[in-house]
Amino acid sequence: MNFFLSLKKKYSLFLAVLIFQIMSAQNIKEIQSNFPDSNYQKGVSGHFSGIFNDTYLMMAGGCNFPDLPPSEGGKKEFYKSIFIAKDFAESKKLNWEKIGELPEELAYGYGLQFGRSVIILGGENERIQSKKVFVLSLENQKIKIENWPDLPETLNNFTAVIAQEFLYVLGGNKNGKASHSFLRLNLNKIQAGWEILPDFLGNPRTQAVAFSDEKNIYLAGGFALGSEELPPSLNTDYLTFNLENQSWENPQPIMVDSEKLSVGGGFAVNTDAETAYVSGGVNAEIFFKALKRIHETNLLLKKEPKSPKIEENQKQGKIYLSQEASWYQFNPYLIKFKKGEIADFYLKDDRLRRAGASMVSFGNSIFVIMGEIKPGVRTPSILHIKLNQ
Repeated sequence: MNFFLSLKKKYSLFLAVLIFQIMSAQNIKEIQSNFPDSNYQKGVSGHFSGIFNDTYLMMAGGCNFPDLPPSEGGKKEFYKSIFIAKDFAESKKLNWEKIGELPEELAYGYGLQFGRSVIILGGENERIQSKKVFVLSLENQKIKIENWPDLPETLNNFTAVIAQEFLYVLGGNKNGKASHSFLRLNLNKIQAGWEILPDFLGNPRTQAVAFSDEKNIYLAGGFALGSEELPPSLNTDYLTFNLENQSWENPQPIMVDSEKLSVGGGFAVNTDAETAYVSGGVNAEIFFKALKRIHETNLLLKKEPKSPKIEENQKQGKIYLSQEASWYQFNPYLIKFKKGEIADFYLKDDRLRRAGASMVSFGNSIFVIMGEIKPGVRTPSILHIKLNQ
């Protein structure tokens, strides 16, 4: 009897996995594998995206290594072009058109849908750290830029979310250091400027993701390189901020298949007032080892610049950057959150294994745009995922 029960369980598991794989293949399609602009043909990360006028998919800015990868000493380039693609929701292949430019080259800020426009916040390029905030709109096939109040300080690699008529900004590098930044802007009183809120709990977080429902905002994943005062850290949990009480609640783990996931470097989007999807990001164990090595090297360069450990760590760093993409084991899950709880892991697909991508929602679909598939190596791939909400 036990043998047949065991066999039945194994068969049920096999069938569930098979159905899951078929569902994944049906729900996710690649609609872009190349790009018409030479600067973007290898893909970019840290870019901005959104939807203009419920009609055009937009992407702008970003950065890549166009010539050599960082493992071979390649130089990172930043871009400022703005592109749009019409009829994106039904297209099998996107037709992009350059429609304008950002005020300057920019990456690692945050782009957020705002009605028929897109808010662009912060970021950086090889020359400057930005605290600028502006709104991109498309009017009569021309880009309009409306300036909003600056952020209190320069900020990059942060996240942002809109909830209850406020725009919230969380984490990131503030003036070059990993932070607990927590800011908000009243969208009914924009010119009143930014309010600085008390720090969020726990570790500082860069490259975290945020989403919301009607009662809370959530801050998931993220990491920090560390400093002379603080060790490096990496989070496999998410924090909840209660909008009514204006208080943070204790973190909850991000669990899929009994595994704690890091979504640091990942991407998230709300699809309605109570549902959000989170995907991508680094592998916690592999990436944290790299963080600790970099942190140790930085400290040694300041305190013991002749230490042989520096050269050893630098060699290990080159080896780390030279692996195949599959070695890094980026997160392949698309995770569904419903009212702040993980509803299910929804789907798993290797094409979601990327960091620094962007994700936008439209109708019953979400679009995952470019990003990197390993440190320094981008992809021009754009995915269209149909949701079964």
